[in-house]
Amino acid sequence: MNEFEISIDEWLGRIHGNAIERVTLAQIELRYGGRSLIQLEDRLARTNRSFANLSAYDLAIWLASNWWRLRWEPERQGVEWRMAHSLAAIGGGYVWPGVTMASDGEQIRVQVRPTRGEEWEPIRYLDSWDLSLSTIDFEATLDSFIEIVLARLAGCRISATDLHLLWEELRTERFDPCITSVRRLEALLGFDAGTAPDPLIDDLLIEAQHEGRAAVDEVVAGFAGAAPEVLRKLDDNLRRRGTRLHNEAITALAAHSDAWRVAGLPWQRAATAAQVARKLWNMDGRPVPNSELVRLVGANTTLIINDDMEQVPMGAAKRMSGDENIWTAILRSHQETGRRFELCRLIADGLLAPNDERLLPVTKAKTSRQKFQRSFAQEFLCPFDALMETLGAPSPENPPEDDDIDDAARYFNVSTRVIESMLANHDILPHF
Repeated sequence: MNEFEISIDEWLGRIHGNAIERVTLAQIELRYGGRSLIQLEDRLARTNRSFANLSAYDLAIWLASNWWRLRWEPERQGVEWRMAHSLAAIGGGYVWPGVTMASDGEQIRVQVRPTRGEEWEPIRYLDSWDLSLSTIDFEATLDSFIEIVLARLAGCRISATDLHLLWEELRTERFDPCITSVRRLEALLGFDAGTAPDPLIDDLLIEAQHEGRAAVDEVVAGFAGAAPEVLRKLDDNLRRRGTRLHNEAITALAAHSDAWRVAGLPWQRAATAAQVARKLWNMDGRPVPNSELVRLVGANTTLIINDDMEQVPMGAAKRMSGDENIWTAILRSHQETGRRFELCRLIADGLLAPNDERLLPVTKAKTSRQKFQRSFAQEFLCPFDALMETLGAPSPENPPEDDDIDDAARYFNVSTRVIESMLANHDILPHF
């Protein structure tokens, strides 16, 4: 049974509105693991309840219209993104819960937040939740809810609605691999289905033939419509200024992938992979010096301490044609700690990148692949157990002082943000 549910507790009567509006007003509840996610205060009835009286049809239309973007588009900033990912955008005269959904390609993060409860609003949502769903469970939940609404319409002898047409088209597209490929790319670009410019799609598909489709998807997730120009600029920089690397050590680490392949969420798999790497490379819990880090990839320390750098859009590596053991790499950060972190992210991506793809991208996108990179780099450069020992076993009740965090960052040669992020991920510091 799927733990995440969008359910209809009861269909309600409505006097006003068209035929569809009159038969699809419903008590709607969102649940996870049997618990309600949208407890609300009903100000008129002066009571709290776990369901909201909303238009099931409007919700179904919004879910179907934004299906591709909900399924594939990562978290971004801006009103336009929220219109396709937040239930509050549905409108229609209803007060919708503060639920936002974002994909990393592997998991869907559902974020539930209380609403402010404006004076004119008859209800106020109270709950705050964060949960992650597999994409399979997420799709099943959306499909089930939309089918329930369609069954309601059929039971009321209403057919050929916009929802019927939209659902039929969506189901057809999802079973066509070629269309699915384009829709996924459109969603990563931040476009609604069928609205991305054809030249942009064609340009990216051509790039995918050279660099690899998964790699291009990652760049698009990070740069949206600017991706073609970023890819061209990146290729130019790699050819002119790329550093030659060897990946034999990474290949040896990849041979142990059974140890982390099924270790949970991306950050959990990455942390396990980093622990395996440290054991394989005899590093225990000690800091990793620059000399040892670059030795893993057959480079010298100028890769990390070089201060004669131009601005590049992103860090990346590219496998050489005809010799997968040779990479050409370029790092974006101008700081030593940042370049160490990027190099470790490239090592991590070497564990994930499909063997038939050339480009290994390092971006700011919130995809599962980029999450794996970041978590691997954190745990590899600054093992959590060693960090806790260095900080004297802090806790939420006794968090470390800023000076302690600075000292730990210098000891492991990472940025203070890496330390703070690790402590926040383990609930020792508040999330920032």
